[in-house]
Formats: sequence, structure tokens, C-alpha cells
Amino acid sequence: MAEIATSARPYAEAYYKVVRDGDLKHSAQELAAVATVAGDPQVLQLAGSPLSSAEQVHAIEAALEDVEN
Repeated sequence: MAEIATSARPYAEAYYKVVRDGDLKHSAQELAAVATVAGDPQVLQLAGSPLSSAEQVHAIEAALEDVEN
């Protein structure tokens, strides 16, 4: 479990710096959307598959951003 906390720390610190002076409500909504997508078993399977290219995963991320906006 320590490895998860150690690997997550830089992301948490970066997110904190982004939202510290920004719109907290909007940032929280964006983070909730990312968490929902990241927790989806099909997305996790695709992202973790050796058959999926980085381009495919990035295309899905971009499509999800378009849907959100």
C-alpha cells in the first residue's frame, strides 16, 4: 500500500497547485469525472492491455474531454 501512496503523491501535489488559486468547484467536478472514467473496468482493461497503443488510450482521453465540454 505504501507504493500507491508514494506514486500518487506527485499527482496529488500537482493537482493541489492547480486548484489552489482556481475554481475549486469546477476542479472538483473535473476530478470526479476523471475518477469515474479511471475506475471503469473497461477503460482499465483497455489502458492496461499490451494490445492497446498509447495513441488509442490518448484518443479515448481526448474523446472523453470533448464529451465533458
